[in-house]
Amino acid sequence: MVEKELAELDKSDTEKRRENKTNYRRLLQIDQIISSGRFPSTAALAEKLEASTTTVKRDIEMLRDELNAPVEYCKKNEGWYYTETAFRLPALFTSEGELFAAELTKNMVQALHDTSVYENAKTVLDAVSNPVSNPLREPDKPDFGWADDRILFLENTKLTIEKGLWDTIACAMKTNCEITFDYKKPEDAVYHMRRVRPFQLLFSLQEWSLWCWDCDRREKRIFLLTRMKNAEMTGSHFALPEDWDYRKISNGFFGAYAEEDQYAFRIRCIGGTAQFVRERTLGKNQKVEEQEDGGVILSFTGCQFYPVLRFVLSHGAEATPLAPQDLVDEWEENVNEMATAAENMRNKTACQKE
Repeated sequence: MVEKELAELDKSDTEKRRENKTNYRRLLQIDQIISSGRFPSTAALAEKLEASTTTVKRDIEMLRDELNAPVEYCKKNEGWYYTETAFRLPALFTSEGELFAAELTKNMVQALHDTSVYENAKTVLDAVSNPVSNPLREPDKPDFGWADDRILFLENTKLTIEKGLWDTIACAMKTNCEITFDYKKPEDAVYHMRRVRPFQLLFSLQEWSLWCWDCDRREKRIFLLTRMKNAEMTGSHFALPEDWDYRKISNGFFGAYAEEDQYAFRIRCIGGTAQFVRERTLGKNQKVEEQEDGGVILSFTGCQFYPVLRFVLSHGAEATPLAPQDLVDEWEENVNEMATAAENMRNKTACQKE
């Protein structure tokens, strides 16, 4: 008798989950139609979904009251619409693999820490992995606790962004509004006010930066968010120029840095650095030419002159620049300065021993 009752309960749970999935898929369809901006009526939705008007009315109530959708009825257009046009009902994950990816993404969003986006992103990911809030999820959540200490997303440094800065920049980009802020470069003793037209927020090498037009210097510039404070919108609006997109100027392989000039780089690499470049794409039109001694000659085009110089210097004797000549000259100057510094250190140490 007990086994029969348990079987009936299992069957009831299965049917309930199937019904929840069917209902939620219908809600997704309603969400898609309303978000199109065509002001669908209840009758039109019912006909499209092959459901009764009573069912559609109940679904819209669920959208509004339980899923917090900003849905309202427009008397003028005689149909439903979203008061917040950006709202979309999430098509939540159903498979264990997708759920596992969502769990890992929680660690990845640490790059958004100290921004208003962070808490929103974390809330969404928590909802996805919560069987109570996700009607498409099975009630038994898989245990992914083992991954907490086995799959790590390492941070180079912990950077702090001034509270409210992210929101001000995001709002300015959304409305194409100029902003002012105080900025302090490493060599500066005090902050200086800047007025810019914000184009894009860039995340590269564990750092957030702003790609923009500097109104005072009349050129495109990059500013680190960690060096900015007191950002304010000016109320002066602008139109995006044709060349505003950072991706059309630089691929950013060496971080957030861009010049107007393009360079044809050629770098000879040996040892571990040769294997390093074999495994990566570091620029446009990249070629890796194998050499008889086991080394390679890396060639690519890009506009990140000084980051490429730092890349060459960071690999020591295993990387030698061949072109352009400006890169070779800068590299030789740095190598000579390091050699001089090393010689001075040796002489100082010898004198101390005497």
